[in-house]
Amino acid sequence: MTFAMSFHKIILQELRQITLRWTLYLTLEELQRNLDEWLDYYNHRSMHQGKMCCSRTSMQTMIQETEVWQEKINNLN
Repeated sequence: MTFAMSFHKIILQELRQITLRWTLYLTLEELQRNLDEWLDYYNHRSMHQGKMCCSRTSMQTMIQETEVWQEKINNLN
Protein backbone atom coordinates (compact mmCIF):
# COMPACT_ATOMS: atom_id res chain seq x y z
CA MET A 1 0.00 0.00 0.00
CA THR A 2 1.43 3.38 -0.95
CA PHE A 3 1.50 6.41 1.32
CA ALA A 4 -1.20 8.12 -0.76
CA MET A 5 -3.47 5.07 -0.56
CA SER A 6 -2.92 4.86 3.20
CA PHE A 7 -3.63 8.56 3.71
CA HIS A 8 -6.81 8.36 1.62
CA LYS A 9 -7.94 5.43 3.78
CA ILE A 10 -7.29 7.49 6.93
CA ILE A 11 -9.27 10.42 5.54
CA LEU A 12 -12.12 8.07 4.68
CA GLN A 13 -12.15 6.39 8.11
CA GLU A 14 -11.47 9.35 10.38
CA LEU A 15 -12.93 12.32 8.56
CA ARG A 16 -15.61 11.25 6.13
CA GLN A 17 -17.22 8.43 8.09
CA ILE A 18 -17.19 10.34 11.38
CA THR A 19 -17.19 14.10 10.85
CA LEU A 20 -18.60 14.59 7.39
CA ARG A 21 -21.32 12.02 7.94
CA TRP A 22 -23.09 14.27 10.45
CA THR A 23 -22.45 17.67 8.89
CA LEU A 24 -24.36 19.38 6.11
CA TYR A 25 -22.17 21.90 4.30
CA LEU A 26 -23.86 24.76 2.52
CA THR A 27 -20.68 26.08 0.91
CA LEU A 28 -17.39 24.71 -0.30
CA GLU A 29 -15.65 27.11 2.10
CA GLU A 30 -17.32 25.42 5.10
CA LEU A 31 -16.14 22.03 3.89
CA GLN A 32 -12.62 23.38 3.26
CA ARG A 33 -12.49 24.93 6.74
CA ASN A 34 -13.50 21.60 8.31
CA LEU A 35 -10.88 19.74 6.25
CA ASP A 36 -8.21 22.28 7.24
CA GLU A 37 -9.10 21.88 10.92
CA TRP A 38 -8.94 18.10 10.65
CA LEU A 39 -5.58 18.21 8.86
CA ASP A 40 -4.21 20.49 11.56
CA TYR A 41 -5.42 18.08 14.23
CA TYR A 42 -4.06 15.05 12.33
CA ASN A 43 -0.63 16.58 11.75
CA HIS A 44 -0.05 18.42 15.03
CA ARG A 45 -2.10 16.80 17.83
CA SER A 46 -2.93 13.21 16.84
CA MET A 47 -0.38 10.61 17.96
CA HIS A 48 0.36 7.94 15.37
CA GLN A 49 1.51 4.36 15.65
CA GLY A 50 3.79 2.65 13.23
CA LYS A 51 7.39 2.06 12.37
CA MET A 52 8.28 5.69 11.71
CA CYS A 53 6.00 7.61 14.07
CA CYS A 54 6.42 5.67 17.33
CA SER A 55 3.61 7.53 19.13
CA ARG A 56 4.61 10.94 17.82
CA THR A 57 2.52 13.34 15.77
CA SER A 58 3.12 13.50 12.02
CA MET A 59 4.80 16.89 12.40
CA GLN A 60 7.08 15.69 15.20
CA THR A 61 8.09 12.71 13.08
CA MET A 62 8.79 14.87 10.04
CA ILE A 63 10.90 17.36 12.01
CA GLN A 64 12.90 14.71 13.85
CA GLU A 65 13.48 12.59 10.75
CA THR A 66 14.56 15.67 8.79
CA GLU A 67 17.16 16.34 11.50
CA VAL A 68 18.38 12.73 11.27
CA TRP A 69 18.73 12.95 7.48
CA GLN A 70 20.50 16.28 7.76
CA GLU A 71 23.04 14.75 10.17
CA LYS A 72 23.62 11.86 7.75
CA ILE A 73 24.16 14.29 4.87
CA ASN A 74 26.57 16.37 6.96
CA ASN A 75 28.54 13.26 7.87
CA LEU A 76 29.02 12.44 4.19
CA ASN A 77 30.99 15.66 3.66
